[in-house]
Amino acid sequence: VVARLVQLGYVQETIGIANNEVAEETPPDHPAMDNCVSEQWWRMAAWLKDGGALPVHQRLAAELTSRKYSYANRRGRFAVESKKFMKERLRHSPDFADALAVTFAKEPRIKAAAPRHLAKRLTAVYEPPWERKAT
Repeated sequence: VVARLVQLGYVQETIGIANNEVAEETPPDHPAMDNCVSEQWWRMAAWLKDGGALPVHQRLAAELTSRKYSYANRRGRFAVESKKFMKERLRHSPDFADALAVTFAKEPRIKAAAPRHLAKRLTAVYEPPWERKAT
């Protein structure tokens, strides 16, 4: 997918994600993350708890509330259930939840890529709660 988007000219807008990557540096007041997927789900949960809104969608809601997590893994880090095990439990791939979670994988670069008439509306798409300044 990434190669095709770059081929079509969406170079600045495209960010490749490898879910098996090591998590980025964790803020001091948060637990260490086991991997990139766990970090995505942590950021997504923080965004929702901070007032993020989602459309009413039965399957998305079911998938978001079905993923198990633990701190009792081999490294003692926060880890969400693997997609393989979740897929076995649900009997289908959690595609809707995964699609939402991956949007929290990297900091958005929309400021540089957005057309001028959209840039103002899109500049604050996502800012992790731990990076926000106190008001």
